[in-house]
Amino acid sequence: MESLIDACLGLLPLDTLVSGQVVDVYRGVIFDGYVGIKNGMIVYVGSRPKPYRERIDAPEKYILPAYIDGHIHIESTLMTPKHPREGSYPRGYMLRCRGST
Repeated sequence: MESLIDACLGLLPLDTLVSGQVVDVYRGVIFDGYVGIKNGMIVYVGSRPKPYRERIDAPEKYILPAYIDGHIHIESTLMTPKHPREGSYPRGYMLRCRGST
């Protein structure tokens, strides 16, 4: 988890940085932006590049969210009260990354 947050903040390099036309469905805008991936997870979406190992430039392509069900009902997961934290992110994770995906 720490390496994901550090990559989001630019303290560690992203595995892949994708540049293109980012579709922000919350604000209803499209902007030249970047999506950063670390350990197979999206950890950054923004208008400035972060350090990376591999870069994919797609200036004429749209980058937009797929359907993601962002909520969970712990009581429906069959997880015991001892283990739900292992399957979820603590509060403040996306806030610390200054955005959401």
